[in-house]
Amino acid sequence: MLGQICTKRRNLNPVRDRLAKGIITDDWIEEEYQTIEKERQDAIKKSIRRMKIIESRYKIAFAPMYGYPSETAHEIRDLYQTDIEVVYGTNGRFSIRSAVPVSHLIAREFSGGGHPPAAGGTFTLTS
Repeated sequence: MLGQICTKRRNLNPVRDRLAKGIITDDWIEEEYQTIEKERQDAIKKSIRRMKIIESRYKIAFAPMYGYPSETAHEIRDLYQTDIEVVYGTNGRFSIRSAVPVSHLIAREFSGGGHPPAAGGTFTLTS
């Protein structure tokens, strides 16, 4: 819970102050966690609503990124049994997750890197 709360820079000092007092949970921590969790779920749902799936040898999902790329990819795989999930931003950055060990190979083609099940890179956007 505290790890999730500390993903927001504004929460670092309040969490530090609470930990210094020996407080690991209180109403503020619970409320902040719920706020962040709702934001995360909303972002994932928004990505999934705009997702496209292509089926060939592998079932590949392409979804826009509204934050939380790993969690978005995980949710897509759980719901749609995809083999590869590509979550991309408007800036050309992408995150790729794959059940088959190819993420790093794909990312390398786009000036990226990572490891077999998870990687990322950047592609050039054209208009």
